Amino acid sequence: MSDTNIKTLTVTFSIVGEKISLRCSKDKVEQLKDAAEAVQHTIAKHLRDNPNMTPQVAALITAIDCQTKLLQFLGGSTTFTDKANDIVNRIENHLERVNKNG
Repeated sequence: MSDTNIKTLTVTFSIVGEKISLRCSKDKVEQLKDAAEAVQHTIAKHLRDNPNMTPQVAALITAIDCQTKLLQFLGGSTTFTDKANDIVNRIENHLERVNKNG
């Protein structure tokens, strides 16, 4: 598939002095820029808070932090998911009662 069919763009940004160019769909450009900016900000904070830390270690800690937050988010529940699960459970219980009683 050509780039014109999938509408991709190359986004270039810098993180800890490394110039990075990534391709993404046109509708995800701002999201990618925001993510890169957030990563750069977090790495810079680690470096400010720990002057002896190398940029590579700060980048690794940032990656671990991001992954941890993502796993917590994916494994956690929200009010919406709790309510949705409650409704699903009530429907399942109702269907089981209907099947038992005919």
